[in-house]
Order: sequence, then structure tokens, then C-alpha cells
Amino acid sequence: MQQTAQQQEMQQAQRQQRRQHHQHQQEEQYSQDQDQREQQRQQEYEVQALRAILADTAWVAGPYSPPPAHGPPQENHHEHQQEQADGLPNRQQQRGLGEQRRGQGPLHWHTAQGHLSFSSKNFTVRRVTALQLSVERAARRAAWHQCACSAISLASALPAPDPSLHANHLISDLPWRINEVWRLRWGNKWKEIWWRLLLHGVPGAGGHGISWARGSACVCGWQVADTAPCVVRASQQREHVFWTCPRAQVALDILAKNLPPGTSVLPVHVWLLVPPNPCVNERVWWVVCLCALNAMRRLRFCNPQDLQEHALNLLLEGLKDFQACQGRQPSLATSLSHAHPFLATDANLNLVPHLIP
Repeated sequence: MQQTAQQQEMQQAQRQQRRQHHQHQQEEQYSQDQDQREQQRQQEYEVQALRAILADTAWVAGPYSPPPAHGPPQENHHEHQQEQADGLPNRQQQRGLGEQRRGQGPLHWHTAQGHLSFSSKNFTVRRVTALQLSVERAARRAAWHQCACSAISLASALPAPDPSLHANHLISDLPWRINEVWRLRWGNKWKEIWWRLLLHGVPGAGGHGISWARGSACVCGWQVADTAPCVVRASQQREHVFWTCPRAQVALDILAKNLPPGTSVLPVHVWLLVPPNPCVNERVWWVVCLCALNAMRRLRFCNPQDLQEHALNLLLEGLKDFQACQGRQPSLATSLSHAHPFLATDANLNLVPHLIP
């Protein structure tokens, strides 16, 4: 009897495990179905958006309708006879077709008949290119938003309630700032790291969602949680390399020492090139932040005993390179004083690095 009771308990436990396994499979299948339906809805939305844009830039022609002519229509008896011989509808029948499709809209007629013609005046190369790059532009703006949210969260002692609104405000003028930074008379090798940082594409800092191997650690000893998802680990590595790492803090301390007293340097100031103080020239702040971002990355491979000296030399190297690219008496010098932080002017209105170690 005791063995029979044990067998019944074992069978009941097995049935319970099978039920739980079946329930888990059903939940996974439901989750997969939900994801597929969401993807289908997103694809349908993108198709409808593309059709709406096409409707604004195209005129529709039926199977036998010619392109809209600029001059008055001319009758051609030979063409009329040829249409009748070929079994094609004449102009009166074509007008009837036009009346039938009137009010339906170009997209409906395109779906029904399969004929769409584009106006050369409206459907320009610029608009076609914009259509083709719409998905990439949306992805780029999403990466900017994620970068801004990460910078806001880094500056908060407690988790930020919802950084999205503040992030939207910060990236509103980011396209203009990117264009202006790219127009600076300076080598692109200094600017590239900022472009990659905004798009989360810096190699070795979680760029492109590629995190370090599990169990790997930073040169300072910091190690990301192995149990976190790959995307989370990649985001944490960007935050560490360009802010919380002690080697990055060495470069940030130099920036803080050269600012007016009481000025705090936050991640949004460095990552989005937003001046922390109105007394600092905007373009000078752009330059010194680009130098600092390059220094943070290069300091990871320097001797730990000389980090302060290395950081100062790397910042000076960038400032001197920028100075050499500007030539004599650049336009920026007219808006700087002799004691301006980071970059100042001499008696001859030439740019000179002004950096306090």
C-alpha cells in the first residue's frame, strides 16, 4: 500500500510538471504571437505611411490615360480609328473611366488598376531619397533619444522618473549642432567619436550592442553584471567608458577646474555638447568636449601612474591641433577674451590654449 501511495504521488507530480510545462509553452507561444502581430502592425503602418507620401507626390493614370499635357488637347482621327481597331476605349469612354474613379483617391485607383505614374515636378530625387532614408532617420533619432536618456539618468542620484520629455528637448536642436560641429575647420578624426557616441557605435564601449565577453572587466577593475541582457550590458559599458570610469573622471576633473567656480559638469554637457555655463563660448566647448571624449578613450591604454599628465597632454594636443587648423586671426578669436577658459586670444588675436592642469 505504501508503494502504491508513493507511485500515485509520483504520477501526480509528473502530471503537475507536464501541466506546468504545457502552460509555459502556451505562454511562450502567446508571447511569440503577440510579437508577430506587433511586427505586422508596424509593417502595415509603415506601408500606409509610404502610400500616403506617394499619394501627395504622384498623379494617377489609368491603363489607357496619357500623361497630363501642358497644351490644349488635339484630335487625331487616325489615332481614334486605331483605338477602335485595337479594341481600346475611345476618349469618351476614358472620360467615363475618369468619372468613375473620381473621388476614390489615387491610392484606391492604384490598388485596383495597378497603374501609377509620377509627376516629374513633385516626385524629385530629393523626395525619393527622403523616402528611402526615412527608416534610417527614425533609427538615428531613436539612438539620439536613448543617448540623451542615458545621460540624464547618469546625472540623477535616484532613478529618473521619466527622462523622455527632457531628452526630447535636448535633441531638438541636435541636428543643427551636428552640422555646425562637422563644419568646424578641424580634422574629422576628432569629431568621429562624438558621432559614434550618439549612435552607440564606439567599439570597445558597447558599440552596436556588442558588449564585452562575460567575465571580462575594465582596466580599472569594473565588471558588468553577467546576468544582464546583452543590450543592457552594452549600454552600461558606454556609460562606464565615457563617464563613471576613474580614467574618464580624470579628464572630466580637468574640464571642471577650468570652468567658472560653482559650475557643474553633467553627462548631457559632454555627451550632447551643451555648454554648462553661458560664459563659455559654445564652439570652444564643442572643441574641448571632443578632445575630452578622445582622451577618455585613449586613457584606457595609458600607464595608471601618470593619468593626470596623460589627460592634460591629450587635451592640449587636441586644442593645439584645432588652433593650427584655424590659421591667423580666425573669426572665433573676435568673440574670445584673453582669459577665456580652454581657448583664449593673445595680443595679435591669435588663438592660444588656456588650460589649467
